[in-house]
Formats: sequence, C-alpha cells, structure tokens
Amino acid sequence: MFSQYGIKFPTRTTKLEIKLLNEKVIEQKRIKDAAVVVKKPLTPKISQNHKQETPTTTKKRPSRASRKFTEEDMRIISMLPCSKEFSQFHKEAYVDVVKDSSKQNYLRQLALQTTKCYHLRNQFKNLKTEHLNMDQIKQYYHARLDEYRDFKKVDLQKKLDTYRKQVKINIGKWLKQNSKKSAKTAELDNQQ
Repeated sequence: MFSQYGIKFPTRTTKLEIKLLNEKVIEQKRIKDAAVVVKKPLTPKISQNHKQETPTTTKKRPSRASRKFTEEDMRIISMLPCSKEFSQFHKEAYVDVVKDSSKQNYLRQLALQTTKCYHLRNQFKNLKTEHLNMDQIKQYYHARLDEYRDFKKVDLQKKLDTYRKQVKINIGKWLKQNSKKSAKTAELDNQQ
C-alpha cells in the first residue's frame, strides 16, 4: 500500500516475513554461540595397552630475541663502549631460569638484564683498560643484586619480563641509530 507521497508501508505479510527472518537469524546465532561454548571434557586417553596416559604440559620457552642478528648487526652492537668486557661478563654471569627457576636465579638474571639495559643505553664509560671497564660492569651488577634482593619471586619474574622487553627495544634503537650512521659513511666512502 502506497501513501500519497509514494512511500510503501509494509503490509501484515511483509511484517510477518521480517519478524520470521529476524527470529531465524537470532536462532542461528544462538546455535552458533552454543556450539562454541560446549567444550570437549579433558579425559585421559587410554592406549591399546589399557594404561592411562596423563596429559603432559609443555612449557613455552621464552624466545631469546625476536629476530636473528646479522654480521652487520653484531658489528654495530660491538661499537658500544665496553662491549668486549660486557660480552665476557655476560658469559660468566648468565643463568638459565628455565632449567632452574629458583628465586636466586631469577635475581641473578634480573640483575644481568638491568645491567644489559644500562649497557645498551650507552651509559658505561670507556675507561681505556679492560680491567677498569670490567670492574665498572661488575659494580653495577652487584648494586642491582643488592637492590632487588628483597623482592619476591613473582615480582622478580614480572620485572625480568619488562627488562627483557626493554632490552629488545634498546637493541632495536641502537641498531637503527647506528645503521643510519654506517649507511651514511658507506655513501661517503663510495662517493670518494
């Protein structure tokens, strides 16, 4: 039925069709949502030998770095002051918390990560001798050990995760900053 302005008003049959269509769509959504909510119960599987297998949980090993470093990246990172000494110190002080997740190991790893962050922010001074540079790094590390000694294990884990992220960010910044410099110097060398 049309009005005097040319607008079609729905009749009773079209209103009924729209209502049925809406109810059908709502029913389909409800069925779909119900299917998603129903989960398969966790029951142990029985093997052919009729022994119960216990479900094993696998620990996700945290990724060491989001990407692999190229030789160029390593060269750029080695331009940091005290990088040789820090590398040596890192080999000595590194503790794998996945193998042994004691509070002491988390403390050591956190102190190492904070020291690494400090190093990547280019805050260690080059004191011209390896011995003095190594002492500077060790002093900073031991100061962080003393600072975090009273933290609970959960707090150490949280702080460790934040420092790991910060290390990745700082590495990215250092590489980005110095890759531009090395690209400019390479251009200047090519022009000469």
